[in-house]
Amino acid sequence: MNNRQILASVRNAPTLSHVVLRTADLAAAVNWYSNLLGARVVNKGPGTAVLTFDAEHHRIALMQVPPAEVAASRLAPGLEHIAFKIAGLGELLSRAEALAESGIIPSVCLNHIGTTSIYYHDPDNVMVELFVDNFTVELSIETMDSPEFQRNPVGVPFDPAALLERYRAGEPLVDLMRQPPLDEAALAQIMAMGAGMAEAAKAIETA
Repeated sequence: MNNRQILASVRNAPTLSHVVLRTADLAAAVNWYSNLLGARVVNKGPGTAVLTFDAEHHRIALMQVPPAEVAASRLAPGLEHIAFKIAGLGELLSRAEALAESGIIPSVCLNHIGTTSIYYHDPDNVMVELFVDNFTVELSIETMDSPEFQRNPVGVPFDPAALLERYRAGEPLVDLMRQPPLDEAALAQIMAMGAGMAEAAKAIETA
């Protein structure tokens, strides 16, 4: 038997594998994430369920807990949201359309310059983002340091149904993914989200 060496200089970057969520309604949560992500249950036990939607053995684990007597404040330290990347804009928008038809409605849809993002709340009020990259990773990182992003790090709301209609009409992707201007009505929509988004939105000035 040969000894093994572990070289710190050749360590790979870790990858995010899965999230584990506590839920007050296991059946509802399983159904919701199955619809949202096209996930399937790979294991179910007393008060637990494990789901995946790709080649990974599990991506979402759910644990049944008693309903909270008092809802936790979304301004308390803790999780703000989890996000899943979608392959392309057409898939993101058509998925949102199908989800809406099944009763899963977005809480807010935001163009962040670097991403086009649709946010939902699961049955336990956990915020979940589905998004598509508008640029390459390098350009997105560069964009985060731009004056435009610094002025408005939250994003600008958009209508996914209207954007899907423009997509199906053949409008160029560069136009569809360009951030629209922010007006007072759009800013009010962000403020209505509450928690971290509303706090960040307080510093935004409309053009």
